[in-house]
Amino acid sequence: MTLIHLFEREDDTYKALKIILDRAPRFLREFYELVPNYKDGLDFVDFAYGEIKQRKSKVPVERYMRWEICLITLKLEMLDKLGYWEEYHNFFNDMYDKHPHYQGKYAKNAVHLKMARAHPYMISEDGDFLNVHFLYLLLPRYEAICKYLRAKAQIKRKPPVIDEQTAKRNYALLSERLEHLLKLDRNLLQLYR
Repeated sequence: MTLIHLFEREDDTYKALKIILDRAPRFLREFYELVPNYKDGLDFVDFAYGEIKQRKSKVPVERYMRWEICLITLKLEMLDKLGYWEEYHNFFNDMYDKHPHYQGKYAKNAVHLKMARAHPYMISEDGDFLNVHFLYLLLPRYEAICKYLRAKAQIKRKPPVIDEQTAKRNYALLSERLEHLLKLDRNLLQLYR
């Protein structure tokens, strides 16, 4: 059973999706923690985007932003759980560029925001609150993935390029060597009999 299937069973798919995105966005994460079908999670994000984009003009901007943040975060989590780190990296960057003002409001003394001022994720200050780009909270995971991708790129080695004539010559040499080794081995066995 997929999450899409559960929503499609409802009389009004959009209404059901709207209720979850407004009142219980954590349900989506909890669903995929209990039913770890992460590819379905990616499909669900596409399905949900399709449903909400059709009605974007009728939804208040701030509400649509909350919905989109929820779906973007879910997609990043699914990409991470599937090990699609290059896609995670690219999607993270695309969303940061596409939505530079998508933010969350946090108390200035929040421990997890101690580095927010040092990053371009800080959008503005508002009294006792900081308006920080929503992707800031995912920055530690993003940086770990970037580090992994850099290391992977350095480790990757390309196989040597050998022309067909060289490959045939090498094969013949190795074949001859194998024959000598086997002959030597047989001769040694005969000595010890």
